[in-house]
Amino acid sequence: IDDITDCFMKAFFYDTPDSNIDKSIPIQKLSLYEEFNTGSDEGAVTLNQVIATAEKVMGKKGNIQEFPVPPKGDAKYIGILDFSKAKNILGWYPQNNLEQGMIKLKAFYEGIS
Repeated sequence: IDDITDCFMKAFFYDTPDSNIDKSIPIQKLSLYEEFNTGSDEGAVTLNQVIATAEKVMGKKGNIQEFPVPPKGDAKYIGILDFSKAKNILGWYPQNNLEQGMIKLKAFYEGIS
C-alpha cells in the first residue's frame, strides 16, 4: 500500500511546487488521465505465493476453498508487471516486496485494534 500511495502522490503532484519527483528527471508533458502501473521487483506472483506469504506473516494456515474453474467475474488472465513508465517519468521505484508489505499491513491493523 505504501508503494502504491507513493506512486499516486508522485503522479498527483507531478510538475507542481509540491512535487517530490527526482529533479534530475526531465519533466514531460502528460495527459490529465495518464496511467502508471505499479509492481514489485519480485515480478508476478501466483495466488499460491500470496497465500503462502500471508500464512507466514500471520503465523497460521489459511482456510482455502478450491474451485475447479474461476467463479464468474474473476480474472482469467494476468498481465506482466511493468512499472518502467512510473520509474522513468515519476522516478518511482517500489520499496517493498510482498512479504514486507504484508508485515506493514499487519502491524497497521494490530495498532488500530
